[in-house]
Amino acid sequence: MKRLWGMGFFLLLSTIGLVFMIAFVILFPNSRFSNEELSFAESEVITDFPIPKGTIAKDHNGESDRFKHSVTYVYENIGGEQGLHPSEQYLQEIENRGWMENKAERMGHKYQFEKGERSVWFIIHEDFFDVLELK
Repeated sequence: MKRLWGMGFFLLLSTIGLVFMIAFVILFPNSRFSNEELSFAESEVITDFPIPKGTIAKDHNGESDRFKHSVTYVYENIGGEQGLHPSEQYLQEIENRGWMENKAERMGHKYQFEKGERSVWFIIHEDFFDVLELK
């Protein structure tokens, strides 16, 4: 009888452990920013604006009526599950490079950074982001 109770207790603990592991995976999906330190490079299109290394430039649009330059970069999970917020580390790196966020201009997933006379829109999505330099 003791042996059966011991085996049942082991199965109960194993089941509880499995349930917690599944719940953890569901509640905290693997995020590219969660466990790794990001490193940055300079955007080849908008000078001195940082982008994460490993980013792929998808579209580069030349000058328009409103923008000097615009480029779309692909980077997995850059904006999190809802595509609204880059990592704090990335925002800090942008500021470390001298770009200051104009918080009055933030609208949802669009951030505006300024450096001297220059203004850049940083528009974040789940797996890509746009960087547009305003005229």
